[in-house]
Amino acid sequence: MRSCPLGRAIRSDRAIERADACESVTGDDPKAGNDFETPDRIVAEPFDGVQVLDGVAEAVLPPLSVAAVSFTLGEWR
Repeated sequence: MRSCPLGRAIRSDRAIERADACESVTGDDPKAGNDFETPDRIVAEPFDGVQVLDGVAEAVLPPLSVAAVSFTLGEWR
């Protein structure tokens, strides 16, 4: 099985104006983890895979990752 990036639209009852804070955690092995020998193998890093257009955000995540994003919201739709 081959992994590829995953794109998803993010919608809200209010228009999304911008992505403020974005971080992701990713690795190259689904069983990877931190331990005493490699405490920094998996760490949060800045994430720039979020774009906002016409009040909708789209995130493209690399394989084996999770992201946390904070948005500024505008007017109710």
